Amino acid sequence: TQKGSRLVGNMLRRFKPVLRHSAFADRRRFDRFPTARKAHLVIGSVDIPGRLVDLGRGGALLAGLSQARLPTGGAGVVTIEGLPPLPCRMTGTSELGLHLAFAGDAAAGCGALAGMIEDIERSYRPLIERAQDFARAVAAAMEQAIERGQLSESDLFDLRYIPVLDSEPRQYLSPSLPALEAVLPPLLAGTLAADPRLVFALPSDRNGYVPVHHPAWSQPPRAGDPAWNAAHARNRRIIDSRAGLSAGRSIRPFLVQLSRHETEDGHSELLSEINAPLRVRGRHWGGVRMGYRL
Repeated sequence: TQKGSRLVGNMLRRFKPVLRHSAFADRRRFDRFPTARKAHLVIGSVDIPGRLVDLGRGGALLAGLSQARLPTGGAGVVTIEGLPPLPCRMTGTSELGLHLAFAGDAAAGCGALAGMIEDIERSYRPLIERAQDFARAVAAAMEQAIERGQLSESDLFDLRYIPVLDSEPRQYLSPSLPALEAVLPPLLAGTLAADPRLVFALPSDRNGYVPVHHPAWSQPPRAGDPAWNAAHARNRRIIDSRAGLSAGRSIRPFLVQLSRHETEDGHSELLSEINAPLRVRGRHWGGVRMGYRL
C-alpha cells in the first residue's frame, strides 16, 4: 500500500545515516577540528580559491567551491593559509562542502601541518572540557529526577516515540518527556547564557531525539505552517542527520564536528559542534550537543 511504502521509506531514510555514521567512524583515523582559514585548490586544470572549514592530519573540508567541475578521486594540491602546498585527492562532496584526503607521506612529513593541528586542538580543549562538564550536569539532573521519583530509569531509557498528530516537521512524545521538560530547561538556559558564541546546548539521545530545546525554539507549532515550525518548534524532534546521530551514539570522551544550523530566517550557517557522551547511572543515554559559531 502507499502508506506501507511511505513507512518503509521513512525507516530506510532513518537507517541510512546510521550506516553512514558507522562507516564514517571506522574510516576516519584522526580527529578533525572545525576552523576557518583561506585555502586554494588546484585539481587538473581547475584552479580556484576556497575556504577551509575543517582540518585534521588525514585531510580537510573546503566550503564555497564550485564542485560541479571537480572529479571525485582527482589528485591535486591544496594550499591552506599558513601551510605549504599539500598533495591531496578529492574523496567526495556533501552538504558541508568538498572533502579532501592528504597524500600520506606528504602530510606525515609536514611539521607545519602537525603544529597547526596541535594549536587548533589546544584551542578546543576548554570547549571540550565544558561539554564534558555539561554532560555530567545533565546526567546529574536526570539522576536526581529518578531519585525524587519524578522519573523512572526504565522510562528514561525507553526508546518509544509517540508521534504528535498533525505536527510538521514531526514532533514526538516519550515516556521521560514530562520529567525532562520540568528539570532540564534552567540548566540549558544557564549554559547557553555563559558564552555568547554558543548557539545551542542540548541533550540528544542515541537516536537523535531532542526532548528539550531552548525557549526561542520550543514554541507551540502552528497548524499548516511547516516552515515556521521548522524554525521555531525544534523541541521533541528526532534529528537523525549525521551530526545528530554522531552526537548521540559516540562513546568517545569527546567528538568535535562541523554541523549545519538552520537559522530562523531560512538561511543556514556552519557551526563547530562539541559533543560528549551522556551516561546516567553508568548507562549510555546519548550525548550533549554544544554548537559554536565559527
